[in-house]
Amino acid sequence: MHPEKGSKNFNIDDVIRLAKEITLRDGSHIPTLIVEGSDNSVFAPFETLPETQEERSHMMFAAGVAIGQSGQIGKLERLYFISEGWMSVVEKENPTILPPSQDPNRIETLIIMVANTSLVTRNELIIFEMVRDKEENLIDLRPFDSPMEEKERNAESPLLSAFTEGFRASDANDNINSFPSGHDRFN
Repeated sequence: MHPEKGSKNFNIDDVIRLAKEITLRDGSHIPTLIVEGSDNSVFAPFETLPETQEERSHMMFAAGVAIGQSGQIGKLERLYFISEGWMSVVEKENPTILPPSQDPNRIETLIIMVANTSLVTRNELIIFEMVRDKEENLIDLRPFDSPMEEKERNAESPLLSAFTEGFRASDANDNINSFPSGHDRFN
């Protein structure tokens, strides 16, 4: 992760537009965290993500501590996490038991998770289906029309929660190696 300073004010439409432009231009989007604060914003692209959820949570916690200790952003206000992923569409009558990455009917997606940390951390999930041609070139990003109910769109994000915990821990102490005792909730 190499954080870069950005402008202070974003909104979800700006982030969606930017994520779509990059993805369509490059054919993919590396995992990127945008941290918005009261004073400034920071872009933190991750070249790779660790294998396990626990390792990814530790990485995000450490990123939260590092950005918090840097003093670059002021008070934490909003987080945006942009990544790609696989998704399975589960039918109630015939639930899939395979992980999405192994599901032959999986959908390739661009996912934007938004956490507004100035409130009780509430996450919003925005999903686009990545449409490729026969040569595997990305040709379109279509809004994923999910059958999820509105309450299901407010998904939890262990990674954004881990970042927020790390950022808040940076105020409490300067020990980057200290992972909160409640870390099992990030698994």
